[in-house]
Amino acid sequence: MNHLVEQVLGDWDLVEWRTTTLAGALVDHPFGDQPIGILSLTPNVLHVQMMRSARPSFTTPVVTAADRTGRHPGETVRAFETFMAYSGTWALDGDELTTTVVVGLIPEWRGSQQRRTVEVAGDRLQLRSRPRVVAGTEQIGVLDWRRRPTSGAGR
Repeated sequence: MNHLVEQVLGDWDLVEWRTTTLAGALVDHPFGDQPIGILSLTPNVLHVQMMRSARPSFTTPVVTAADRTGRHPGETVRAFETFMAYSGTWALDGDELTTTVVVGLIPEWRGSQQRRTVEVAGDRLQLRSRPRVVAGTEQIGVLDWRRRPTSGAGR
């Protein structure tokens, strides 16, 4: 097994999600300065969920995940805008992690390949997106993760 693969396997907590210019200047913290997220890399599958820590609750309690009644459309939009998730198979080629998305919040990502540059230092993992033009500015997404403490049998 590739040494970098061994380093990235496991569970990670999101520390920071920021967008920067190519020169490294901060553009935004898409989910604020205290986002919550978990990244899990098994030998075959990558799962990631991230959200803004201060998400407003729905005004009508949600009884089950299948309950789609009684919500104002604005609440659903806010929930979508403050959460991100996808899962899929993954591979490493050098320092580039490619995830082939199987399921995710963004419909058009299904079947797409999401590429991130990987850097590991101790208990820290950094994922960087390829440059993209957003609002007229070329930007990079940077996700900083910290390895989750292990606990329980078999870990």
